[in-house]
Amino acid sequence: MASSSQPSMLSLRATIRHSSPITALQSLSSSPWLAAGAADGSVRFYTLPATSVQKAIRNLDGEVSGVAFGAMKAATDLTDVWISVERRALKFNLSSEKLILSRDDATEKLLLTEDDDDDVNEIAVSPHHLAFACDSGIVGYIDLASKTRTLMKTSHEQIASHVSFIPNRPRELLSGGYDSCLLHHDFQLQTLLSKFDIAQSSSQSQEPSETISLAPPFIQSLAISPHGTVAAGTADGRLFIGTGGSKELNTGPRAKRRRKWEGLRASTSTVEKVAEGPIIGMGWSEDDRLFITTLGGSLSVFGERDGKMERIGSGQSAECFKVNDLTVVQVGGDVFVAIAGLTCKATGIIEIWQCTDEVEIARP
Repeated sequence: MASSSQPSMLSLRATIRHSSPITALQSLSSSPWLAAGAADGSVRFYTLPATSVQKAIRNLDGEVSGVAFGAMKAATDLTDVWISVERRALKFNLSSEKLILSRDDATEKLLLTEDDDDDVNEIAVSPHHLAFACDSGIVGYIDLASKTRTLMKTSHEQIASHVSFIPNRPRELLSGGYDSCLLHHDFQLQTLLSKFDIAQSSSQSQEPSETISLAPPFIQSLAISPHGTVAAGTADGRLFIGTGGSKELNTGPRAKRRRKWEGLRASTSTVEKVAEGPIIGMGWSEDDRLFITTLGGSLSVFGERDGKMERIGSGQSAECFKVNDLTVVQVGGDVFVAIAGLTCKATGIIEIWQCTDEVEIARP
């Protein structure tokens, strides 16, 4: 596999069309599976690089805001998937013989929020818990065995847009919100362990910009690499990178598991303006390349070079008028980047891009 610093080329490989705008994407680690949720309450499943629908769920009675896969037995198998719609999360068994499932086929239905106006923006699933982030700023989780709901003691002051379990930290969550803050929680104790405020960061790039952004630094995307590096994107084009929690920094024969995860530590974090529009989606490849997209479909690849994340590739969507999400699908050594949203005619669209090492392209 290519080094994360190797110049990369993004090439559009396929376009998938949908009658309804795509609102959520999700991939399954080390697997070709891609899930695409839509505003019409449907979810379609694909196995890349093929673009035919393998299975679908429909009639979910609301816009799909999040999709989270459960554990799998093998790279080609699907077991369970959780889907968030408005205030609820629904679980489906994808090993069912039925090719098209509906809301009535859900094996579990969980009410995540009590307030009628408090919709869920994102969900994340671990073997024993389902975490959620809400419009009210609340972050919480459901114990999947007991079905008990627990809310974090510290909420976001505005919309909680994202939530993620931290790799190799079985009781810790990371959330991001429209208050420009990243919050690190011990979810079993409901306590706040650390915090990073992007709006107040002193490490912002001082390079002049040709345009002045009127958007506040709302956190609109969040992703944690397999090795624990944190990335977050904002509405004004800033990119946060936090390497303090990366296990790559704690290797060697005498390495021990850190007592404390320090992914938000200021001394190992940077905030730089890398885009002129909102960074609406992002994801990591297995070799720690970071892929981001703006609202207008401007794609970038970042790789580590001399201890710093630098842009090593780019692309531009010609048809995605508004991007809603991005996910990375890794099939063996092939890295695919899916972006999705709507066209200028308000129809749904998914674009499948492939990331290739430029050295491999140049090789005869």
